[in-house]
Amino acid sequence: MKELVIGNRRFTNRFFLGTGKFASSAQMRAALEASQTQLVTTAPTRVREGDAAADDILSAIDRSKVEVMLNTSGARTADEAVRIAKIGKAAGFSWIKLEIHPDAHYLLPDPVETLAAAGDPPKMAEAFRLAVRAAELAREAGPAAARRTASATSPTDDIFA
Repeated sequence: MKELVIGNRRFTNRFFLGTGKFASSAQMRAALEASQTQLVTTAPTRVREGDAAADDILSAIDRSKVEVMLNTSGARTADEAVRIAKIGKAAGFSWIKLEIHPDAHYLLPDPVETLAAAGDPPKMAEAFRLAVRAAELAREAGPAAARRTASATSPTDDIFA
């Protein structure tokens, strides 16, 4: 497969993995190893750095092999997403996945708020162009198992507690 280049990072594996649904760090570590992913996304509510009692997910990720992309999952408005992104950047995360979902039950993104949070419409337009290409490739790969409703991969409670 052709190498994927994003910024100054090169990926030989195009499978990116979220961290929201694993029962434990051990289970996630096994999935990371099996998938050989080079990028994972995680919501700030899942990060409990150095807290063994909370089963810190970052400790299960070999950051020399896997890039960690903080996502703004749980944000319901552009302001919330930008605030989460700024906190993530201040904490040392250089990769941010912008997500705005006003209704956690359906997980439908809000394109107007996402565009407002992006702040740079031409760059966002380019990102959406690339997203369309990604969707084309996903369609070629085939559908996932059917479900009646969406299921959040990150916690939806106590996000800003």
